[in-house]
Amino acid sequence: MGQYYKIVNVDKKEFIKPWAFGCGAKLLEWGYLVNRGFSNDFVSAFHLLLSDRWKGDRVYVVGDYADPSDSTDVSEFDVVKNAIHKLFGNSNENGTDNLSAVIYGKKVSSVGEADSLVESLKKKHPVSDWKKVLSGLYSEFDWLGKPATVGDDCYSEGYPILLYACKGFTNVLDVVDKNELLGYITPRFICNSETHEYIDTMSLPVEWLYWDSDREDYDEADVTDDPTVSINPLAVLLAMGNGEGGGDYYGINSHLAGSWCQYTRGIFFSDSIPEGYSCLAPEFTEHELDENVA
Repeated sequence: MGQYYKIVNVDKKEFIKPWAFGCGAKLLEWGYLVNRGFSNDFVSAFHLLLSDRWKGDRVYVVGDYADPSDSTDVSEFDVVKNAIHKLFGNSNENGTDNLSAVIYGKKVSSVGEADSLVESLKKKHPVSDWKKVLSGLYSEFDWLGKPATVGDDCYSEGYPILLYACKGFTNVLDVVDKNELLGYITPRFICNSETHEYIDTMSLPVEWLYWDSDREDYDEADVTDDPTVSINPLAVLLAMGNGEGGGDYYGINSHLAGSWCQYTRGIFFSDSIPEGYSCLAPEFTEHELDENVA
């Protein structure tokens, strides 16, 4: 089944829903940037809130299947390592069998290379980041994790666990004029003061070109000046529950989904690269990178 998301601020106890902005609620129905800076009205509201009213707060993109009880002792990284060991066998520790494999977008030719790559990713971006955060929120808010009742938001959809902001939380549109959240142009760099990383939105892989076929001067053979569309990295990096339902992100580096959930307080936008920050290039795309990197 499809998984629906809303964005939740657990510090201010506020939330916003995609439907209120004319967007579908599945992650890849709204999680895009057009021309790397502007996008749909929901993303405009999301980014503007992060840069102002919600700056410094714990903000998450919560899916209705986000359940920390699904966590297991064996991570995705361990599964990948075991598969590589079976592929190469113990005799290929130094790459003597002329075998190779591509894992997480990187080519490896030995067990040693594979182990090194997986361990570095495992250390920097634990796959269970969002689950650790959500488990903490269960104990912090008594309404999290309880079965939904008739009076609860989402009950009519039959969600098994109430993970959305319902009891005691406020829809932002009840306190902020919707028009004030529209038309925000996101600065070029998405930054995080906790991880000391930045993402260059001008270097995101291109998913597709966006053009208006009703335009009078439209020429299908010449779309070089048309806007480009990329997956919004914040939608994936803050996603709780990605991979549990339809409409989720299953493309390149999907293991990074939710990896900024522990560091959400540090998110800010900038027109320049902060001093001492390193570049994070998650390369989120559902296509081949060599065909889509701008």
